[in-house]
Amino acid sequence: MQTNYMGHVYFMKMFLPLMLKHSSKENPKHVCVVGSTLSLAAIVGYSAYSPSKYALRGLVQALQNEFVGHHIYFHIALPTDVQTPGFEEENKTKPIETVKISEADSFIASASSVAKTILNGIEKNEFYISNALDIRLLATATSGIGPRDFNFVLQLGIHLLMAIIGPFVNKKQNSIVLAHTPPRMQRFKLT
Repeated sequence: MQTNYMGHVYFMKMFLPLMLKHSSKENPKHVCVVGSTLSLAAIVGYSAYSPSKYALRGLVQALQNEFVGHHIYFHIALPTDVQTPGFEEENKTKPIETVKISEADSFIASASSVAKTILNGIEKNEFYISNALDIRLLATATSGIGPRDFNFVLQLGIHLLMAIIGPFVNKKQNSIVLAHTPPRMQRFKLT
């Protein structure tokens, strides 16, 4: 929480007053934070990480609303797995069920391709920015009353699609977790 959430809070407290002072219709400002697919859907193995990313999404949604009309636009990047040294390190200790779920649900992108996607999303003034269509759809389906990047009719279709697909994805993920329950519970020293 300290890094993923509070780090952004400290940044915002420091720079938003300056951005507010210098923003205008002719010179709008943009703030993009890097969330995660786990800002939208938590899975096994990320119980410490995912809540901080959910909180970050809430922060950005609230700030987007608070700064309406002040020419400061907020964005949240929701990349898939990104090939970085940190990702390689994470994979050394990732639980097997997390690996299996991740293999089924995403692909690994290069850092440069994700950076290009983020810059392109900022230029288009998209609130949710992702390098994967399924993540953009999930962001739209889980946005509640938050900012939207799609038109109303398309949004309805996305919600319907996710209502149909969601239970199947959840069932698949649960079956992966259940297949590894005894080893996973041993990590908690339960029998």
